[in-house]
Amino acid sequence: MRSTWDGQGSAADALVQIFSSQVAKARECIGEDARLTDKEVHNARKALKRARSTLRLLRPALTSDIFEQTNFALRDTGQPLSHLRDSRIIQDSLDTLRKHFGDLTQQLDLRELETALHSQCVQARRELTVNSARFHELRRTLSTIEAEAKHWHLERDGWKLLGSALRRIYRHARVAYARVQEANSDGRLHEWRKQIKHLGHALQILTPMHPGHLGELADQANTLTEYLGEDHDLAVLGKYLHDSVVDADEESLDVLERLVQRRRADLQERAFRVGERLLNLKTQRFLKQMKQCYMNSEVAEPRSGESDQRIPRKKHQAQEAPLRTQ
Repeated sequence: MRSTWDGQGSAADALVQIFSSQVAKARECIGEDARLTDKEVHNARKALKRARSTLRLLRPALTSDIFEQTNFALRDTGQPLSHLRDSRIIQDSLDTLRKHFGDLTQQLDLRELETALHSQCVQARRELTVNSARFHELRRTLSTIEAEAKHWHLERDGWKLLGSALRRIYRHARVAYARVQEANSDGRLHEWRKQIKHLGHALQILTPMHPGHLGELADQANTLTEYLGEDHDLAVLGKYLHDSVVDADEESLDVLERLVQRRRADLQERAFRVGERLLNLKTQRFLKQMKQCYMNSEVAEPRSGESDQRIPRKKHQAQEAPLRTQ
């Protein structure tokens, strides 16, 4: 199952193959019946999100109608799975918080809260699995997307495709970061996280073009996504605690809310530090570096419409070739 592109052959064709494999993975995770495990739900949602990120790399090669219809179809396919995942988030966040703070949570009386969270997860799973016809429809939608992707007319390729896509993806990540810096809110943090996921996935796909530099950027994006992901999950837990009508020990809930705020402050501080490193370049300078990685990548023969004067780089030099920063 293809997941990366090393600069050889058609970028557009490779991205379609990667996209199709991700859609197929989501379809396989959903399976033939409605009895999905938590792992299957997680893997299906992950594959759908990756497919939407890959679709953004393909966007300049597609008509706006095809992009929008496919993107919305993938989004709508993931929504029935999200309710169960959202229920698990609260319970998993509570477990993570208790592990992180250790002794500070040992004396808290959270039995009623844990019982309520368990019941919520059971109810969410019951609602998800009660209608098997819904799962047939999800699989049918994904199969249709796979079939249609085979016949897409790709209008761009090579750097014309990648440069345009990366400009949009990177710029959106920088804009989301700037908005968080202007006014920190849960909504803006969540949007920043989504844009970083798209950027990180694009970098992961293209890492073989220059493993050293792009691998480092992809690692930074992954670290940032993890910080923002845990922060988002704690935000969901915090809201649940604030709005909760569970008949639990109020003092324990108050302490728990303060621990949520304390952990979130730490995660956001870490996220801002990584974000500053990852997004410190202006968009045009970032694109110049990405284009150099693309031009230096090992290719079997020149891409259509481009100069044939590039010298292919040997594989053992991939991590050693320096990048110009001007």
